[in-house]
Amino acid sequence: MNNGLRWISTQTVFRLLLRAGLFSALIHLFFLSPQRCRGEPSFFLSAQNLSWTDYKPDRAQEIAPVIDLCGNWEYRAGDKSGTIAVPSSYTDFDGPVTFTKKFVVPGEWRGRSLFLKLFGVRHRAAFQLNGALLGSRQSNGVPFEILIPEQFVKYDLPNELVIEVDNRRSASRTLPLRSSIFAPKNFGGIVREIFLEARPPERINQLQIQEQEIAEYPQNSALDREAKIEVTLSLQLQSENGPADLQVEVYDRRNNRIIRKKTTLEPNPEDRISTKEFQLAIPDPRRWKPGEANLYRLVCSLNRGREMLDRVEKSFGLRFFPISNGNPDQTAIDSIREKLGILQGIVRVEQWPQSGVSPSKRELESEISLIRNLGVRWVRCAFYPPHPYFLNLCDSLGIALFVEIPLFGVSNNLLAENQLQSAATTAMDDLLMLAEDHPCIVAVGWGSGLEPTAVRNGGILATLSENLPSNLPYYAHTIGSEDQSAAVHLFPFGQASAAHAVIGISDITASSGSLSGVDGDLEQVRQLVNKLSELP
Repeated sequence: MNNGLRWISTQTVFRLLLRAGLFSALIHLFFLSPQRCRGEPSFFLSAQNLSWTDYKPDRAQEIAPVIDLCGNWEYRAGDKSGTIAVPSSYTDFDGPVTFTKKFVVPGEWRGRSLFLKLFGVRHRAAFQLNGALLGSRQSNGVPFEILIPEQFVKYDLPNELVIEVDNRRSASRTLPLRSSIFAPKNFGGIVREIFLEARPPERINQLQIQEQEIAEYPQNSALDREAKIEVTLSLQLQSENGPADLQVEVYDRRNNRIIRKKTTLEPNPEDRISTKEFQLAIPDPRRWKPGEANLYRLVCSLNRGREMLDRVEKSFGLRFFPISNGNPDQTAIDSIREKLGILQGIVRVEQWPQSGVSPSKRELESEISLIRNLGVRWVRCAFYPPHPYFLNLCDSLGIALFVEIPLFGVSNNLLAENQLQSAATTAMDDLLMLAEDHPCIVAVGWGSGLEPTAVRNGGILATLSENLPSNLPYYAHTIGSEDQSAAVHLFPFGQASAAHAVIGISDITASSGSLSGVDGDLEQVRQLVNKLSELP
C-alpha cells in the first residue's frame, strides 16, 4: 500500500465521472457556491485573516510600523454596492469591482516611505489615494507592493484608498486567458491580506541572495565543504547625515552565527541610492532538499553610531542542485527525474469550498498537515502560484514544489502570438523573483494543459526557456495526443531542445494502491470525495 498520493490524472477522472453521471454532483461538492445572484458578485469570505507576522516580513514593526488594512471595505460592482470583508474572493461577475476604505496615517510617520503590500488580487488592480492615481498592476498570482508618494498622504486625517479590481480575461494580452479550456473557476477580488508599511527614510531598499555558479568555485573546493553566496544590497542614505555602518551576519539552523562582516558606507551626494556586494563562504553547508529543510538566516543592519537606521532579516536555503552557466547543473535535473520516478507527489489546486481562493490560516495549516501525514514531499501547484503562507510552511518543512504561471488550455496557434508570449514571460519573471525567496520552489512551470509539440525540438516553450535564463529548471504540463500521453515535462538547458517527460500520467494512474488509482473503480472515486469533504 503506497503511503501517499501520486500525480492525479484529471482527464481520467473526467472520463470516469462523465460515464457514471456524477459530474454535476461532484462539481457541487468540490466547489460549493454561496447563494448566487445573476450579474452580481458572489463573495467567499476568509474565516480567519492572517497577521502581518504570518507573512514573515523582512523587518520588525519596531523598525517599520504597519497598519492592517483588512476588514470591512465598501464595494461597488455595476449597480450593486455594499460592505464586504477583505480579504475575500468573488465569482459570477466578470468586470471591474471598486473597493474603498478610509484610514488614518499617524503624523509621526512623516519622512518615512509608505508601501502598500498586497499578497494577492485577481487579476489586475488600479490604485488611487485621495483621488491621486498611484498606478496599476497585473498580479500574475504573486505578492507585490505599491509605493505611495508622500505628497498624496494626509497625516492625522482620514485617507481614502480606492482599489479597482478587474477579473476580466483577455483573449491574448494578459493571463489568465478567456479562451482557456478546463480552466479553474474565475475568481476576482482582493483575495489575500493587505497592509500599509512605513519604512525608515534611510534604509536597505533591496536584498538579493544568490549562490555562485560551479565555475566560480576553486578547483580544489568541494561543494559539500563550502558554499559561496553573493549578497547584493541596494541602500538609500541621506548624504547630509554622514557615513553609516553596514553589518551582515549569517546564522545556521541552530541560531549559531557563522559569518559576520562589517563595512562603512560613505553616502554619495549625487545619488542617494548605492549598491554593496558581499561574497560570503558558508562552511560545511547543509543544503535544502525534500525532507530536509535546512535554512539559514541572513541579518543586515544599517547603523549610525548607536542609532539603528534599518534592520532586514531573511531566511534562505541552498538548494540541493548546484548552478552552472546560469542554469541548474544537468546532473541535478537528472536527479529530479530519478527522484520523481520514486517519490510520490500530488497535484494541488488552490481553492476551498467555503473561502474560495481566500483561505484562512487554519485551512492552509490543515492542508499541510494532510500532505505530511500522507508522506508526500513533492507537490505540483497547478494553475496559480500558491499562497505565501503555504510557501513559508513548505520552506520550513522540506516540501518541494513545482509552481507555475496562470497559463492553461492554450493552443500552439495562440501561444505563437507575441502579445501572449510577452505576458507569459512577464509572469515567469514575477514567479522567478518569488522563487528567490523560497527554496521549496524547485521548478517553475510554463502552465498546464498545453500542446505536446510546444515542448519538442524547437517548440515554443523550449525556445522561451532557452531565452529566459533561470537558476531553476523549467517544466510544462501537456495534454495527451495520439502518440504521447499527458505528462509533466522537465526542460534541459542551454539549447532549444525537447523537454523530457518526468511524469507520464497514463502510466502511474494504473496503480491501484493509491488514492489516484481510480481508473476502473467508481467506489474509489466516492471514497476520495468523502475523504476530501471530511477535511476540517
